[in-house]
This record gives sequence, structure tokens and C-alpha cells, in this order.
Amino acid sequence: MGLRLIASFAVAGVLVLGGCGSGTPGAPTTTPRATQPSAAPAPAVPPKRSARPGTTQPALGWIRRLQRDLKTLHLYAGPLNGLETTETTLAVIRFQRAAHLKPDGLWGTKSQAALDTMLGRKP
Repeated sequence: MGLRLIASFAVAGVLVLGGCGSGTPGAPTTTPRATQPSAAPAPAVPPKRSARPGTTQPALGWIRRLQRDLKTLHLYAGPLNGLETTETTLAVIRFQRAAHLKPDGLWGTKSQAALDTMLGRKP
């Protein structure tokens, strides 16, 4: 019984003295707190726009008009569905090469102005 009592006091002493800090008398001791994840949920990431079958992508009117105009110029042969597909991007690149623009497949103001000029429209 005496050995257990001594062991209990030894363990208690280690626990009490183990976290004393710097050892300077009167110095406040601080222990780092574990960071807890914030209660606010992470912001929702918009779904990546892809044109793979089985994925949901909204049909966009401006892409449908672009497909129609590129079809008029015989640069696009796919469906007029308003979806940003690989076929649409390749048609944009063909158009940009024909218009002597940077063929990056991205539609911007320079590409739109060149398309309007080719179709005889006022920009």
C-alpha cells in the first residue's frame, strides 16, 4: 500500500511540475492552444465548366450565336447547342488563325470585332 501511495504522489508531482513554463518565478506561463477549424463552411466552388457527356452545363446564348456565326463561315460543323465543347474551341482557333489573331481559343473583344467585320456587321 505504501508503494502505491508514493507512486501516486510521484505521478502527481510530475504532472504539476511538468508544465511550469520557463522556470522564472512569477512569469506567466502560456501554452499554445490547438487551432480549431472555423465554424463557417468553406465557400462553394462553382462547378468546372466542361462539355463531357453526362455533365450539366447551362447552354449559353452567346455561344449558340457564336456557333451559328462560325457555321456561316464554314468553320464549325457541330450542333448549335450553346455548349462550350472541344469542337467549338477548335472552330474558334480556326477563326482566329483566319483573322490573323492569336489562336488561343479564348473569345474576346478582338475576336468579336474580327467576326463582325468578316460578316459585314457594324461592331
